[in-house]
Amino acid sequence: GKPTVLLFLLPQELEFLISLRAANIHLTEHQFNNKNVPNLQAHFEKIVGENYFLHQSAQQAYRSYILAYNSHAMKDIFNVHSLSLKDVAASFCFRNPPKVDIGLEGRAMKKVGYNRGPDSRERRTRRRINAANP
Repeated sequence: GKPTVLLFLLPQELEFLISLRAANIHLTEHQFNNKNVPNLQAHFEKIVGENYFLHQSAQQAYRSYILAYNSHAMKDIFNVHSLSLKDVAASFCFRNPPKVDIGLEGRAMKKVGYNRGPDSRERRTRRRINAANP
């Protein structure tokens, strides 16, 4: 049969639907009532925050998402600088964006909390969750 795909789009990404329609891809929109969806965000944030391996995996996934978003060919729709990194971080079960080096210059790098300076690595390492500091 035909492949089926479920897309979750940010408001600024809705223009992508025009490209899909131009490619003769059949689209069906589904509306979800927030009242029917339980709010599990705080519960998942707690689990990821307390488990070293889940935290590391979520941090790598967060970094990969931002890098993939930045490398997308349709920059007018998928513009990494238009992302709310706090909201993106929440989708990976972080209360605040983790400090990761994503190699982007300017505003995006500042927004993810990448610090430069002689003792910034020491400060980041001291606060980091690891096997010895779960």
